[in-house]
Amino acid sequence: HTYVVRSGYLRFAPEKLSSLYKDADAPEVIKCGTETIGLLKSNWNLLTVEEQNFFQQFLSRPSEIDTFVSSEHFIIYYDTTGIHAVPETDADGNGIPDFVDAAVEAADYCIAYYVDTLGYNPPSAIGNGGKFEIYFQDMKNVERKNYYGETFTPPDVWIRLDNDFSEAGYSTKGINALHVTIAHELHHAIQFTYRPLSSISIP
Repeated sequence: HTYVVRSGYLRFAPEKLSSLYKDADAPEVIKCGTETIGLLKSNWNLLTVEEQNFFQQFLSRPSEIDTFVSSEHFIIYYDTTGIHAVPETDADGNGIPDFVDAAVEAADYCIAYYVDTLGYNPPSAIGNGGKFEIYFQDMKNVERKNYYGETFTPPDVWIRLDNDFSEAGYSTKGINALHVTIAHELHHAIQFTYRPLSSISIP
C-alpha cells in the first residue's frame, strides 16, 4: 500500500512526498507513466477512500478539452490556448497546428505497421465509433519535466501525451519526441489487448 501510494504521488503530486522518499524512490529519468497508472488501478481496492478520491482526478479522461481532429482510427484532442496548448504553428494553413497533424500522421503510420505489417491486435477503443483516443496535456512534473506520455490500462484504454515536449527535462524534444512517444504508447495499448494489467473500473 505504501509503495503504491508513494509511486502515485511521485507521478502526480511529488510535493506530497518527503525529500527522503523522493530521493529513495525516484529513478533519475522517468519517461512513461503507464506503469504507475497500472499500479494504481490494479491496487485500487487497497487505497483509502481519501486516496481514491485524490488519484481519481488524475486517472479520468480530461473533460475540458473540446478541440479535436479525427482520422480513420484515432481522435486526437488538443488545446490551442492555456497551459495545455500545443505549438501553434500551422505552416500548411489547414487550421490544425502542425504538431497535431504530425501526431495524426505518426499514429496512423504506427497502427498500420503494428497491425497490418506485424499482425498485432489493434488497440481497444471504447465509444466514438471505435476510434482510439489520444489527449495532449502538459505533463511536466513539479520535480521532473520528463514524462513523455502514458497509456491508461483496461477496461478504458486511452493515451495522454505531453503537449509540446519542450521543457529542459526532455532529452528528445519536439516532433522527434512526439514520433517516438506515439510509437511507444500505442505499443502499450496493443499489449493490453493480450494481457490487461487491470480490469478495475475507476468510477
